Parts: sequence; structure tokens; C-alpha cells
Amino acid sequence: MRTLFATLIYFFISTLSLAQNSANDILGYYMDSKREAILKIFEKNNKYYGKLVWMNIPDREDYLNPDTTKRKEKILGQIIMKGLSFNGTDSWEGGTIYNSRTGKTYKCKITREPSGNLLFRGYIGVSLVGQTAYFVKVEFKEKNSGE
Repeated sequence: MRTLFATLIYFFISTLSLAQNSANDILGYYMDSKREAILKIFEKNNKYYGKLVWMNIPDREDYLNPDTTKRKEKILGQIIMKGLSFNGTDSWEGGTIYNSRTGKTYKCKITREPSGNLLFRGYIGVSLVGQTAYFVKVEFKEKNSGE
């Protein structure tokens, strides 16, 4: 009986360790569920950032930006996700994400599905009050890549 119990515990722990993410698992390119943009997630100084590298309307200006001096700037090429940290097991949090559709910046938390796709949770205050966006991992070649 002890051997069976020990085997079950070993199996459970090994399964959990396979389900855990490593910090750089979110690196790469992701398309939003509406197929309007591709976000490149990259790491810099142990923090994770997201830059818009493709949009279906590439000339769209950031006309709702609260900083009026930036309203004529194109959204394409902007770093809209900033400063997330890996929590060691299953999510990246502690950063922000900018929503150009509203002109607002929200706290951000990302969880990664086993498929490699991401769930972005943008919120104010606590994560229970917010919205979740789904991003699918894609293959993408940038014309020029430089951070």
C-alpha cells in the first residue's frame, strides 16, 4: 500500500513539474483573437515587454492617447506591454498594458496555456475586475528587428 501511495505522489509531483512554465516561455509572437495585430514579447533585464510589430491598419494613429503630444504617433512599433515579471510557476505579472482603443493603461497579468497561447488580463485595482484577451502564438518574420 505504501508503494502505491508513494508511486501516486511521485506521479502527481512529476505531472505538476511538467505543467509549470519557465520564465522565457512567453517569448515570441502572438496574434490577438480579432486578427488585427501581432505582439512581439521580449525580455530585457528580467522583465517582459510587448511591442506591436504588425497591424492590419499599419498607419493607425494613437488618437486617444492621454498625452496629447503622442496622438499623431503610429501605434505600430509601440511597446504597449511593460515590466512584467515571472512569478516562478504559472504567470507573468506586475506590469502594465496600454489599450489604444481606450487610451488607457491597465495593470496586466499573463497566463500561458499548455498550447502556448496566452491569456492577457488587463485590470484596475484587483484582477477580478477587468477583461481578458486571448492571443495565439504565431510564426512571424519581422522586416527589421531592433529594440
